[in-house]
Amino acid sequence: MTTEETNVDLKEVETKDAQLKEKEEAEDCAPVAADADATEADVSEADLDQEEQEKLPMTGGEGEGDRAVEAPSAGGAEPGPAGEKNGSVKLKIPEEEPEEVKFTGLSKEELMRVAGTPGWVRTRWALLVVFWLGWLGMLGGAVLIVLQAPRCRDLPAINWWNEGPLYQRHRDLKGISVVLDLTPNYQGTSGPWFSNTSVTSVAERLKSALVFWMKEGVDGVQLSGVERVAAVVPTLVLIGITERSSAEEVSSLLSSSGVDLLLSGVLRPPAADPSQSLQLLYSSHSQSQLAWSLGGPAGGHLASVGGAALLRLHQLLLLTLPGTPVFNYGDEIGLMDEDTKFPRMLWDSEEELNGTLQLRVKERSLMFGDFLLLSNSSSSSSSSSSLAYLRVWDQSERYVAAFNFAAAESAVLQLVDAALPPQAVVVLSTNSSALPGDSSVDLKELRLGPLQAALLRFPYTG
Repeated sequence: MTTEETNVDLKEVETKDAQLKEKEEAEDCAPVAADADATEADVSEADLDQEEQEKLPMTGGEGEGDRAVEAPSAGGAEPGPAGEKNGSVKLKIPEEEPEEVKFTGLSKEELMRVAGTPGWVRTRWALLVVFWLGWLGMLGGAVLIVLQAPRCRDLPAINWWNEGPLYQRHRDLKGISVVLDLTPNYQGTSGPWFSNTSVTSVAERLKSALVFWMKEGVDGVQLSGVERVAAVVPTLVLIGITERSSAEEVSSLLSSSGVDLLLSGVLRPPAADPSQSLQLLYSSHSQSQLAWSLGGPAGGHLASVGGAALLRLHQLLLLTLPGTPVFNYGDEIGLMDEDTKFPRMLWDSEEELNGTLQLRVKERSLMFGDFLLLSNSSSSSSSSSSLAYLRVWDQSERYVAAFNFAAAESAVLQLVDAALPPQAVVVLSTNSSALPGDSSVDLKELRLGPLQAALLRFPYTG
C-alpha cells in the first residue's frame, strides 16, 4: 500500500465521521424545533380564542340560571372569575329540545299520488263490492221477511145489518136503514087465518106485500112468528123473530127458515146456562146469521126485562157476543116500561152504551173475531152462574168478557187456557170502583161481585 492510498482512506473515514456527527446533531435539534413550533401554535390558537370571545356581549358573573361562566387565559392558563380578561365571558347555552312533529295529513297532491297506487285501487274495489253485497243481502232479507210473514186474515164479507147494532124504533129517521115490521095478526077476528086450510092463501098474500114494500125502497122486513110462514116466504125476510128458547130448536129453525137474522129467547131469563147454547149456535152457523136480543117490541125494554141492576151487564153481553146485537129504542139510557111497552123516548138523556159500542165498531176482534168459551176451573158454587169467553181476530188485540149473573154471591174465576196470558188489562167494568179502568188483573184469580161484568184485553204476542 502506498502513501497516497493511505491518505485517501483516511480522508474517506474522516468524511464519514463528519457526516455521522452532523446527522446526530440534526436529530438532537429536531425535538427542540418541534417543541418551539408547538408552543407557537398554542399561542396563536389562544390569541384567536381571545379575539372571538372579546366579540361576545358581556354578561353578569352570577345569577344567570344554569349558564357556566369561564374566563379564558392565554397559554392555557386556568380561567379566572367572571368579568376578568377584558370583560370577556364564555357562555354555555343549553341545546334546544327538538319540537314534536305533528301529523297534519297529506296534501292534495300527496293524496292524488297515493290514491293511484295499486294497493289503494284494490282496497276501493273491495270496499265497493262489500257495500253492494251487504245492500243486496239486506234487500233480500227484507223481501224474505215479507214473504214469510203471516198474511193478515181477510175480512169476512158482511151486509149492512152486520156492521153494528140494530136499533128498533117506530118512526123513520133520515140516513139510516129502514126495516119494516109486517107481522100479520095471527089471532084476527075474521076467521082462522092460519088454519090448515087457509095458511097457504094468507102466506101468498103476505109474500105479495113483501114484494111491494121492497120495491118501495125499504131495506128489509121483520116478521114475528117466522116459524109459521118460513116455508112460504123464506128469502124475503131479513129479521125473523121466534119465541123459542131452546138452542137446538133455534138452530134448526135458522137452518130451515132461510132468514138472514133470527132473534130468539135463548138469552132471556130464566134461560139455562147460556154458555152451552152460545157454543152450539156459534159452532153450527156463521156469526153473520146470529142475532141477539133480550127485549124487543114484544118482550119489552132491556131495563124492564132484567131490572136496572142488570142493564149494563146485558149491554156488555150483547155487544161482545159474535153476531148482531139488536136493541130497542131507549135501551141505551135504561128506559123502563111503565104502563105500556112503548114508552116515550127521553131524547135529552145523557146516558149512553157505556163505551162498548165504540169499541165494537173499532176493534176487529169484537166485530169479526172468533168466539172461544173459557173454562172456569173454580170449584165454587158460583161457577155455574158465571160466563167467560175470548174474542180473537188475527193479530189484533184480544178481548176477554167475563160475567157473574149471581145476584148475591161474588165469583172468583180461574180462567185457564193456552191462549191466555197470566194477566190482562181492564177496558171497562160495570163496577169501576172494584175494577177500575186500565188496571191489571190476574186471570187465574179474577174476582167479580154480584151482577158484575168486565171486559179485559191483552195484546197479540205471535
